[in-house]
Amino acid sequence: MGCDIHLHVEIKINRKWYHFNNPRIERDYLLFSKLAGVRNDKPGDPWYVEPLDKPRGLPADMDFITRLCYDREEPDAHSESHISLKEMEEVEKWCMGRIRGNEDPDLRYQLQCPFGYLMGNGFDEENLKQLSEEYGIEDARAIFWFDN
Repeated sequence: MGCDIHLHVEIKINRKWYHFNNPRIERDYLLFSKLAGVRNDKPGDPWYVEPLDKPRGLPADMDFITRLCYDREEPDAHSESHISLKEMEEVEKWCMGRIRGNEDPDLRYQLQCPFGYLMGNGFDEENLKQLSEEYGIEDARAIFWFDN
């Protein structure tokens, strides 16, 4: 049985989190392993990936839209977690490293910005700093869960 991810990006404005996007992420067990150790091999195995962390649960202050999407999936949901903007940037850099030498155009496209785009650019602290001055965006995070 396969495993899928449900990922939602939220942005913070005036100390409140708002649902921003819900990028479609194809089944990518290496990415799932990186995000939360889901579908990961054992350390020392050739396909093992060092995860950012074990699943952290859902943040209590997530946006209503994200909560609504989770509630619809909840009976099958597992390994709920979230990552910070800094960790999103780390995952994007890790994904870019996987692109080198990969000839699959669909995978290359998916790996370029797994979280989608924030006003035309990826999710990183430099982009957020500029958007903070223009639009008051204070922070960003990714909230996700898996099902199989």
